[in-house]
Amino acid sequence: MGVDRGPGARARGRPAGRRAPVARRRRGRAVLPVGAAVGPSPRAGARRGARGDRPRHRLPRPRRLRPPLGVDRAPRAGRRARPRGRGRDDGAARPPRGVERRSRRPAARAGAAFLSPWAVWQEGHGHLVEVSTDDPILTGLREYHRRAAGLVAPYLSDLADGQAPYALFLTCSDSRVVPNVLTSSGPGDLFTVRNVGNLAPVDGDDSVGASVEYALSALEVPTLVVCGHSGCGAMTAALRGTCGDGVLGRWLAGAGESVDAWRAGHPVGTSAAARGASDVDQLAMVNVAVQLDRLARHPAVARAAAEGRVRLVGLYFDIGTARMSVLEDGRFVPASRDRLGAGAPGAPPTCVIF
Repeated sequence: MGVDRGPGARARGRPAGRRAPVARRRRGRAVLPVGAAVGPSPRAGARRGARGDRPRHRLPRPRRLRPPLGVDRAPRAGRRARPRGRGRDDGAARPPRGVERRSRRPAARAGAAFLSPWAVWQEGHGHLVEVSTDDPILTGLREYHRRAAGLVAPYLSDLADGQAPYALFLTCSDSRVVPNVLTSSGPGDLFTVRNVGNLAPVDGDDSVGASVEYALSALEVPTLVVCGHSGCGAMTAALRGTCGDGVLGRWLAGAGESVDAWRAGHPVGTSAAARGASDVDQLAMVNVAVQLDRLARHPAVARAAAEGRVRLVGLYFDIGTARMSVLEDGRFVPASRDRLGAGAPGAPPTCVIF
């Protein structure tokens, strides 16, 4: 009674006397419980009986749905979530659709992802490179809004009403010199002034002088920095006398004082020559000392220095080694955390000004 002893049962391998699972009907179709043994119908079993019995199987369990793109997946129950800072870099976004990862980033370059120039991004050395023909500036702006804007917005919102930089940073316009990278600083830290050759106030030009006066009177910065660098094109032109008679030539005439000091055996140039520096790099180091001296003679700077409100610091960046040096006692020495130029504000700046 109610026992399936037909050929279909034998074809499915169900032992005689075992009651068949009861099927529930839903909307006119028979639905077996999840996990119930299923097999072909009796007629199908009769047709396939010649092929041999097939092992019974169960209804497939429902598959877990993957979360859609852009939705964070919660950790499984009983499994510890991966802590931040370990495993995959939380700061590196996963490649979106349409972006190709051309190479894996070596471990040595992992920390310098955003310090690489745009040419490296184009070559794909460890970066996500969009296949695009857009202008690099526009593509960079999109990358900024996608990666960095949300991170710096909280800090910039605090600076929306004003700034309080701790230094005026006068350096060359050379694209390889990035003051915020070299000083590990960010928005609101440096009041940056850039020109060809990192020249201090020169006759006939008020832009640098106006920046210095604003930094001292309005911003009250405690430090004035002049930073030169290796392989400077301005120093090369000034040394070779190839500046021309145009606007550039008139501007670089302000470097004539530095050229004369180097040829006269300035101690900074002599020290650099003893270390094997090229003539151009020697002149670049001497130029830092000369521009510091010129800054010290500016009326606003002289007044602030006499009151002990400002110090002057000379820096030199060697591009080939990515190392910074500080001017001290007539020579450039490696920068260290406990020694920087003239020291504390109000100290005599004799070690950096000549």
